[in-house]
Amino acid sequence: MADTENTEVLRLPGEPPFVGRQDPLHTLSEGLARAQIAQPSAVVVCGERGVGKSRLLRQFVSARLEADDAFVLSGTWQTRSAEIHGGLASALEQLAREMRRLPPDERDEVRYRVNHATRHMGAIVARSAPALGSLLRDLEELPQLELSGDFSRHTAVIAELLRSIGTQRRPLVLVLDNLEEADASSLGVLKILTQAQPAHHTLVLAGERTDGDWPLQPQFESDLLALKPLRPTEVQHLLSATLPGTIVELATVAEALHRVSGGFPLAVWANLRAWIDQGLLVRNVDDEAWSARALEPDELRGDRGVADLFGLRFVGASDEVRDVAVALAVVGVELELAAVYELSPLDREPLEAALEELVGRGILSRSAGGYRFPHDSIREVVLESVDADQRRAAHARAAAYMRQNNAPIAQIAYHSEHAFDDEAPAEASDELSRLHTEAGRDRLAVYDLKRARWHLECALERSRDPECRAVSAEGLADVCLLSGDLDDAVMLYTAIIAASEVGHALRAATKVVYFLVFKSALDDAKQLGEMALERVPEPAPSTRFGKVVAAAKALVSSWFRDPPHELEIREAIISLHTSMIPICLSGDPFSLMMYLARARWFARGIQSGSSAAIQCFEASVRALLGNYRAADELFDEAEKGARRARDPWALGLMYHTRAHNSLLPSNRYEEGQDALVDAIASFRETGDVSVALLSLLFKAIYGRDRESTNTLLGWIDEGISMAHRNGKEMVLPHFQSVRLAVLARQGHTNLSDRILEVAELAEQSEPFDAVSVVVNGHLATAAHVSGDIPLALKFVEAGHDELAELQGILDVAREIHVATVFAVLDRQHPTRRQLKLQRKSLRALKRAAKTAPRLQVQVDLYALRRAIAARNTKKIQSRAAHLVEGFESHGNLYAAREAHLALARTHRGENIIAASEHERIAYKLGRRLGLVEQNMLSDLSDLDGELLALPFSSDASAAIDDSQFDIPAAGMLDTAVGKKHKAREQQNSVQTVTDAQAETLEAWALGSERHDHTTLGDVLARVRPTVATSVPEAELVAECSAPEAEVPLASGDLEILVINLILTSRDAVGANSKMRLTLEVEDVEGAARPDGSPGAAPGKYLVIELRTLGRGTSVPIIGGFSNCENLVHTLGGVLSASTDRGVAFLQARIRLEVNTDVQAADQAGVVIVVHPDPETREAIRAALEDMGRPVRDFGRGDFQSVYLETAAVLIADSATLSDIAALEPFLTTRIFEIARRGDEVRDASRALLRVPLERSELEVLLELG
Repeated sequence: MADTENTEVLRLPGEPPFVGRQDPLHTLSEGLARAQIAQPSAVVVCGERGVGKSRLLRQFVSARLEADDAFVLSGTWQTRSAEIHGGLASALEQLAREMRRLPPDERDEVRYRVNHATRHMGAIVARSAPALGSLLRDLEELPQLELSGDFSRHTAVIAELLRSIGTQRRPLVLVLDNLEEADASSLGVLKILTQAQPAHHTLVLAGERTDGDWPLQPQFESDLLALKPLRPTEVQHLLSATLPGTIVELATVAEALHRVSGGFPLAVWANLRAWIDQGLLVRNVDDEAWSARALEPDELRGDRGVADLFGLRFVGASDEVRDVAVALAVVGVELELAAVYELSPLDREPLEAALEELVGRGILSRSAGGYRFPHDSIREVVLESVDADQRRAAHARAAAYMRQNNAPIAQIAYHSEHAFDDEAPAEASDELSRLHTEAGRDRLAVYDLKRARWHLECALERSRDPECRAVSAEGLADVCLLSGDLDDAVMLYTAIIAASEVGHALRAATKVVYFLVFKSALDDAKQLGEMALERVPEPAPSTRFGKVVAAAKALVSSWFRDPPHELEIREAIISLHTSMIPICLSGDPFSLMMYLARARWFARGIQSGSSAAIQCFEASVRALLGNYRAADELFDEAEKGARRARDPWALGLMYHTRAHNSLLPSNRYEEGQDALVDAIASFRETGDVSVALLSLLFKAIYGRDRESTNTLLGWIDEGISMAHRNGKEMVLPHFQSVRLAVLARQGHTNLSDRILEVAELAEQSEPFDAVSVVVNGHLATAAHVSGDIPLALKFVEAGHDELAELQGILDVAREIHVATVFAVLDRQHPTRRQLKLQRKSLRALKRAAKTAPRLQVQVDLYALRRAIAARNTKKIQSRAAHLVEGFESHGNLYAAREAHLALARTHRGENIIAASEHERIAYKLGRRLGLVEQNMLSDLSDLDGELLALPFSSDASAAIDDSQFDIPAAGMLDTAVGKKHKAREQQNSVQTVTDAQAETLEAWALGSERHDHTTLGDVLARVRPTVATSVPEAELVAECSAPEAEVPLASGDLEILVINLILTSRDAVGANSKMRLTLEVEDVEGAARPDGSPGAAPGKYLVIELRTLGRGTSVPIIGGFSNCENLVHTLGGVLSASTDRGVAFLQARIRLEVNTDVQAADQAGVVIVVHPDPETREAIRAALEDMGRPVRDFGRGDFQSVYLETAAVLIADSATLSDIAALEPFLTTRIFEIARRGDEVRDASRALLRVPLERSELEVLLELG
């Protein structure tokens, strides 16, 4: 084309203008909008190298900083770099600096939230981010935990800190680049941080290089955003925004540039720079137009590869300039000019010239802090473009610079390793290995697992010192454990235990055995533990007889001689035994006996947390054998020892084991629940909640027959939330299985799909066999109670298959026996195997009931159910009476309810009053258990109203609702009304109630009538599973501040309405939306108006609100509004709706009660004032209130004609009256117009109220009107 020389040198900036990314930016903005409404989310921007991921993230950050609408923390995981504060660590280090930019009040609020989130665990945060030490109040050292516990609390505390930062006004935006380089610890934090519950104001943005392959789903909840290359039209925009003046044949040049660069912004920019430098794209001096020179546009050359694009530019520079680039490249981070002076071999002036040349070539770019590489790929090109000697020399200068400036040991070791000459003497290699060992342990202390592993592997490779190699090997084994590489960890620990001195071998074994136990790798844990004991030597015999002999020997020796070994070795042995004993609790009773006898002997005279734990285990065994008195004495001693040792972990273990092994099985229910609460508090003090989760689980399991459904679900939800917050997903199937059992008993059906989902999740979690039995037992119960007997029997058989591998069983795992006997009983044609399992379970229950009284009630309940199945009336009454009589001792509300229902059925033909009252008691017990209404009705619910409406006091009727109420002993009804009644002479005759009968019935607290009602919590509980297939649970958040509140509406109608609202919103907004459903009962008193409902009549309302946030940007159309409106009208309510971009809002307001006094006053004289001027409305309102008239005032936009239904008088401006002119013939309301004095009026025949007003005029107007 044109042949005009380019007379001016155009210096392109370091980065191209930002074009063509509006849709991705909008996606990120949607994430910010969700964060503002406390819906945490994560977006992972994926794409090939050079597609613009980092630039997109920086652009979004710049927009947030400019708008000042977010708290932004950012970090990048660097490859081939010594930077230790990359990624998440860099973001944490920025927190203190970013807080200084906040206003003082906001800064204090953030500091308060951060300290509240970290509580007494500030030392963990300060260890990972020293810069945060000034923010944290409590920096005391925490109790020492084993490796897995410390790792768990580290990730949980960091996640909790980040979760606490954001607010609705300023959400936290956490931006992390190069996610593919993230370490396991950071991913663990992100996994906790990105969970939907509990709600917080956080948006996580991450960039991940895919190199053309679509990535696997990251290891945390996130949305993937695939970034595509620029289109030709977007390249046109880039050229127009870059080159001053016009561009000849812009579309053709842009197409050529797009073709040679593939649309990748990095390649587009580099090719454009090359075209200008090579004179292929020139600027005409006369008309300042740019055109392709000499060649046709389709012949323009270029390359999309970073190595080719920037490698030629780098190679074309002089040796001195290349040395400067390499000096910066080996460091890998942005450097200030002063640091560049120290790292470079050049003097100041040549160095500055070299930097300018590198900027001009696009190799470096200037930043606010100094100089940096525009893209990681360019830095990698620089490193690959020089030989090993040049890189080694650059690393040597960097290592010297790091030592001189007291840099972290890991940075010094990194550069020293890359500067090391393999021909150096052996002493230098040993020195370097010591550096690596220290650096590896330093990185492991903050769980920077990737760098720790590299340093420790280097140390093992270079070191000849046995001590250094042993330390490095153990550190590397710890890294393998925490990274999930159990095979390598076991191999390394095997070598460590075999080669180390005895004390160190025992301590190492204790650590790895504890970790493997919680990973369910019991075989490996047992093997390593026994191997360490052989070093003492205290070997574990392999035969049962040998174990019995070893236990007897230890027991006899403890009577006659002091324990062997020095104190340090004894303490190490005791600590190891505390990890070996749990392995044997359910699978190897002979080893358990041996370990307990040995540990008790070795612990003599030692006061420590480990010795207290040994006492807890011994007490647990005695409790399982039924010797509760001896167990309690040992537990008391363990508590004293744990308190003297000031070991919160041992104290928590004491409370936990005492509760579920002694107190709860022996029916000391309240004491047991209190002990579990104390256990949770003690474990939380340590920061590790691994066992605290089991305490919460046991609270729900043991409370299932005694507590209300809402209480149980509250405990379960707390446990699930705690598991999510601390990354303990392994226990989720246990909580979910108990939840399903509770929901099934409450009255839910169609749970089979959810039961199978939990079963699949349980198979993936691989828990202990004994704990897995608990899952199968509760899933069997859920399936049985919800009506799916075949599915229940499937889990029964699976549970017994696992039981076959256990030689002992914990009390909590005996639920499988309870589920078995009842499920097989209700099976119509059980198989021989199922009958065999039932007999086996029944024998096990009867045997266990002798030592665990809580199980006796299950045996009695089974006997009652069997009598009912056999229709043996005499046995039914006998068994049921036995259960009722024993209520004071067993306290099982569920069994007592079943017994009363059975008595009601047997008395139905001979004593209708007794039958009715038994049924009433069962109904009351069902209410206390939180059962749904349909589950509490029986055939006696339809008795004549005269019989049911007995005149008893409200105190008596409420007594049985009280959890402290003692149900009377069986036979009270028989004493008073047990005689058979004569046949009725007339079908409709009413039976009289004697005074003796009335006293008896009052004692049973049966004086209240039953009213139709629906509990809001029950509605939500039934709606969730119904819509689960259409709206996943993660997309629907249902809330009710008062779930116990009752409303006088049919539950079926209310459920249908809520379901229709949910599905209508889902259809309007689209799939993958976020819904928030709230049900509230609202009282409107006097003239008060709730927000959003001006003029609502005084009384009580049920308000149902559903807010749906979609992913689209269009305004949704609510197609099912008319159907929902009809449903709301049927219930006597009104439905309103509003929409916005991607948002739909529905509100149903249903009147429950009307304040009749206020309503009558309103109908007699309420006055509505409508005017756009607030001062005018206030003046009229004040005058009316002085006159004693009820008044409501509205702005013109707030008024609706429906408010006239309760109005006696309307005083309004002409515009409002014009709007309701068509309704006037149908209104009985008196209407007056407001007009300013001297203004024309709309209707001269209408009575006027002139403003400014005189009170006398208003009085006359109302009297004459």
